[in-house]
Parts: sequence; structure tokens; C-alpha cells
Amino acid sequence: MHAATETGQLRMPGATPGGDAVEPCPSPLTAREVVGRFEAEARRWSVQGTYGVLQGRTWGTGRPLYVLGGATASPVQFSLLAWLLREEFRVVVWEVEPQRRLRNASLAGFAADVTAAADHHADETFSVYASGFGGTVALRLLLDVPQRARAAVLHNAHAKNRLSRTERLLARMGRILPGRLKRLPFRAAIERQSHRPWFPPFDHERWSFYLDESGRTRIAALAACASLLARTDLRPRLREIGQPVLICRTEGEGPIAAAAAEELAAGLPRSRTECLHSAGHQPHLTCPHRLAKALRKFLLEEQPEGAIARDKVTR
Repeated sequence: MHAATETGQLRMPGATPGGDAVEPCPSPLTAREVVGRFEAEARRWSVQGTYGVLQGRTWGTGRPLYVLGGATASPVQFSLLAWLLREEFRVVVWEVEPQRRLRNASLAGFAADVTAAADHHADETFSVYASGFGGTVALRLLLDVPQRARAAVLHNAHAKNRLSRTERLLARMGRILPGRLKRLPFRAAIERQSHRPWFPPFDHERWSFYLDESGRTRIAALAACASLLARTDLRPRLREIGQPVLICRTEGEGPIAAAAAEELAAGLPRSRTECLHSAGHQPHLTCPHRLAKALRKFLLEEQPEGAIARDKVTR
């Protein structure tokens, strides 16, 4: 059950009193317009990564924020979030999908891709927003290069991803299947049941945009990422992560994501939790205003401009 505020609105358990859940919604964002701006204005770049050439986009000015999406997230899916943050942050995003050598994929390799992108942009330090598969990569990144990855905001991240026996079987089979997700039977129906209720009613194109973009993911790449997560357990090392971490939880996250978030909150020494109401599993598309506000507040508070300047001097 959700806790009710004095105004009669719902507030998720653990949400900050007086926070997002009791605020009126800002003016709606229309996906078509913002995506068009992203396509026209975001700078394209490419750099050699561990599993092929990384193809990315960079949009905005200010301190660097590296976005690590889930296995089905394309860079353009984060255009609404980047548009809202572009005056305070330089948002860097790229294709997470591995292009080759899937059998030898490792979290360390994906984390190394982040530092390769940062080297390309000449960023000595940076912050991270990560979700899904990217969230587990971010945890490894915080462990591997603590001197560079200074703070992180994590959504639906797992230190240990628990796949059922059926999911493990599908992950193994999927690695040899050709084609992309959009070709799978019943895929649209499953996505609609899981995600459609959380998408805003004022922008119907946003749902079709998500469905089209996520459908581009290669089945084999998604299966490889799932198999990698199934072999990963970072829980024993969570106490080694000394950077500040914001754990974003969302209404509709489901019991597995909820358990993973609670595990991170208990294991990370410098973590706090923010709850986003009416968000579902894709908050960068369903409620980008609330997600941007949480990111902005946390990262600017944890890394004020003066502290960043002093850090650069000491380096």
C-alpha cells in the first residue's frame, strides 16, 4: 500500500516528505519535438571500445554526466532527459549493445568502455546515471575507477541478478537466435502489459517511439547481457564503493527490482533513496521531469562547483 499525504495524493514509502509526489506536473514534453532537437543538435562521436566501435551522442554544456542504459536502450531514448539537463550537464550516451565477441563479454570490459568514452571527451572525472544492465556496469565502474567515477544515480540496478530457470534457458537459447526483438511473437503484447500503463496519456507517440527503439535490439545481444548478469555477484564488494550513490526507485518497479534496490541501500556505505511516483520501469521516458530533478539535486549537492574546481587543482 502507498502512504497518503495530507493532500490526499499518494506518496511511495520512503519518498521524501514534500518531494516530487505532492508537486504539480510541469508542462508536458512532446517526444517528437525533443527527439528532433536531439537528432539535430547532439554531437555525434565514435571511439574504439572493448566490443567494437562505440557510437555515441553528446548534448549540453556543463559538468559531464555519462548515461548507461539498459540492454534495450538506444541513445535517443534518453533525449528527453538530456534536453532537461542540457544547461547544467553535458550528457554523454552511446549504444550499450555489444557488437561482437559476445561470448567473452565481461563487466570489466563494459566499464572500460565508459573510461574510453571519458578519455575521448577529455573528462578526468564524471558522474553516472545508469539503469538496468547499465546499473550493474556502473557498480563495476565505481569499483574499478573510483578516482574518475565520482558519483552515481542508479535505477533498477542489480548487484546480483536472479534469473529463473526458464529465464536462464531463454538466455542461452537467445544467444544463437538471429534477428531483433521486434520480430519476436507476442513481444509487443508483453511490453504493453509491463510498461504501457506508466506512459503519459498526453503524448501517445512516446509509447510507439519506445516500442520501435527497444525493438531494434538484437536478440543475441540481449541474451548475452542477461547471461552476463546471471554470472555476476557484486554484493560482497558493495562496501568497497565509497562514492555517493542515489538509488532511484519507481512506482510499479516490481518485487525483483524492489529487492535489488533494498540490497543496494543496505550494502552501499554512502547511498540514499529517492522514490518517483507514477514512473514504471522507464522513468527517462515516462516522467523525465521528476527524474531530471532528482539527478540535478543529488549531483549538484554532492559535487558543488567549488569542490570540482578544487579537485582539478589537486590533480
